[in-house]
Amino acid sequence: MELRDRIIKSAMKIFSEVGYEKATIAQIVGLSGSSKGGFYHHFESKKDILNEITNMFLDEVVEGCKRMISDSEKDTVYLLNNVFNTVNEFKKQRLNSWQELTNLYAHEDSESIRYNMYIRFIDITTEIYKGLILKGIDEGLFSPSSPSALASMWCREVTRLYGLINTIITSGAPKYMYEDFLEQAHFVEATVNHALCPAANMISIVKPAKEYLDTAIETMKKMNSLENK
Repeated sequence: MELRDRIIKSAMKIFSEVGYEKATIAQIVGLSGSSKGGFYHHFESKKDILNEITNMFLDEVVEGCKRMISDSEKDTVYLLNNVFNTVNEFKKQRLNSWQELTNLYAHEDSESIRYNMYIRFIDITTEIYKGLILKGIDEGLFSPSSPSALASMWCREVTRLYGLINTIITSGAPKYMYEDFLEQAHFVEATVNHALCPAANMISIVKPAKEYLDTAIETMKKMNSLENK
């Protein structure tokens, strides 16, 4: 394994165990078998490493989406639905690392990093949605007034729903928040479908969003139960 990769892997381990704030460059250097000179050859600071880790997470999601939509045997509606499902599956796989991820981003430096990740995610996924919408228009499936605006709105609203899920989990999943989430998911789904083609109801957002939320809540309950034993 290259030194840069060892440093990143070591930083992820230390950040997740003790938290970003308490982690030191000396700890990262020690665990990775690097020297301070080796560290600073590849990274300027802890924040620089966290930015790299964040980009790795995002790249993994994007590559998963691109692999999925490269399947030419699947129809356009299936592919559009599965952009959301692909992101859901990525997030589900990391639910058991919820506390570690919280430690990773529970600090002041993370705000700008998460914002930049949000912007990059929106830009990339908007292009993916836009490409599939244009493909559907060519196939006579869709008739949106503005494919670009719809793709952008779609991505932003889905990302907002993910943010709501995080809030629901950290708040203990109160019933009123759960019901409000479903109401908002229904609205987003109806809006997207109407914008694509008023006469059809082809896109599913509520079902996968609810499945992910339910899985997240159940996972958190199990983790809390183990901690309290």
